[in-house]
Amino acid sequence: MSDVAVYPAAVRSLNERLHGGVGVGAVVAATICWSTAGVIAVKADVRGLPLTFWRVVIVAALFGAVMVAQRQRLRWSAIRQAAPAGAIFGLTAVMFFEALRYTSVGIATIIAALTPVLAMPIAIRFLHEKPTLLGVTCAAGAIGGVALFVAPGYRDASTSLRGPLLAIGSMMAWVVYLFITKRARSSIGTIEYMTAMNLTAAATLAPLLL
Repeated sequence: MSDVAVYPAAVRSLNERLHGGVGVGAVVAATICWSTAGVIAVKADVRGLPLTFWRVVIVAALFGAVMVAQRQRLRWSAIRQAAPAGAIFGLTAVMFFEALRYTSVGIATIIAALTPVLAMPIAIRFLHEKPTLLGVTCAAGAIGGVALFVAPGYRDASTSLRGPLLAIGSMMAWVVYLFITKRARSSIGTIEYMTAMNLTAAATLAPLLL
């Protein structure tokens, strides 16, 4: 009987570890994509606003095609819920890509690495997440890494104050986007949310682009 009682608990524990592994893997993949996007943006030599607009349009089309293939419909309620996050995401990406015109990819990306440091106290306060010693240690390491990397790089002739300030603004907006997304994702599937979010981001940026 004891073995039977332990088995469901063991299965639950395994499922939790697998679920956590998928989440960590998704974050790592997203970090790699976001980091390489800076390099591609510099090579493209395009201003942040048009680059971000076409980026979200293309991504919305790709996720929309996946929805069509899966015979899903984009609900109006999903668009309404994703609209705030889409607006914030569009502005976040614009500031990040525009920052690359005034500073290096390394400095902009390293500043973005402070996102978890800023998000941690907000998550503790509003999402009731519990901090861990590893998380606090990594946050302290991130702050030290930014100081060591940005300070020498700022003396480079290709860097002006506008670049780091735009990168900091992008990082702060990204934290807002994460928390809005956390709340919205409770009732929307990933594919539908990404489609709606990128569509609303495009709608937000279109008037600015025109």
